[in-house]
Amino acid sequence: MIKVNIKEIAEKNGITTAYQLQKKLGIQPSLAAKWYKNDLKMIGFDSLNTLCKAFKCLPSDILIYVADAESAQISNGEPQDADKPKYYTKNGLKSRGWTTGMIKDLYGKPDFFKPIRCGNMRPRYYYDETKVKAIESTNAFKERARPR
Repeated sequence: MIKVNIKEIAEKNGITTAYQLQKKLGIQPSLAAKWYKNDLKMIGFDSLNTLCKAFKCLPSDILIYVADAESAQISNGEPQDADKPKYYTKNGLKSRGWTTGMIKDLYGKPDFFKPIRCGNMRPRYYYDETKVKAIESTNAFKERARPR
């Protein structure tokens, strides 16, 4: 499932209310409220572009993929139970301050991957949320992390 991270990005930029978001982006109050609550079913490229320009960020900072119970598969091919943890993609980790080297050194191999059957695209790798948060609490991570 793809989730938006607009509220967190806005707060990093000093915006703490939907009204402030509305004024910064010049959008309608109802749209600002939905965006600020991360209450979106979809977002257009124009809107994504507006957010990226305003907050000087990348689309991967705003859109985060979290595997849900229906779409996630663990490495042995069994469907994931609903009570099992969520997963981050590599881009999701990078939006949390990880670098490629940190992923390799601190996390190691991903928990599972999904092949993508579209041209020459690489498989998508998934990292367990519980393990990610445990590593993020260590000194080794804190010393190497990029500021969010």
